[in-house]
Amino acid sequence: MIWVIDASVAVRWLLKEEEHPHADIVLQSVINYPNFFIVPELFCYEVFRYCAGYTLHLLKPILREYGLLLKAAL
Repeated sequence: MIWVIDASVAVRWLLKEEEHPHADIVLQSVINYPNFFIVPELFCYEVFRYCAGYTLHLLKPILREYGLLLKAAL
C-alpha cells in the first residue's frame, strides 16, 4: 500500500510548536520505508506556505530543515 503524506504532518516534523507523537511515528516510517510514501504535487508549496507565516527569525532554521527534507526526498 502507498501512503500519501499530508503537508500538515510534515509541518509537525519541522516546527517544535506543532510536534505530535503520531507525526513522529509517520516520520520514522518514512525513514524506514520510503518507497511506501508519496507526496501530493503541491506538498512543498503547502509546507513552505505554512512555515512562511512565522516571523523571520523563526524562518531561517525552518528553511534549513526544509532543505534537508527536500534533499531526503530526492
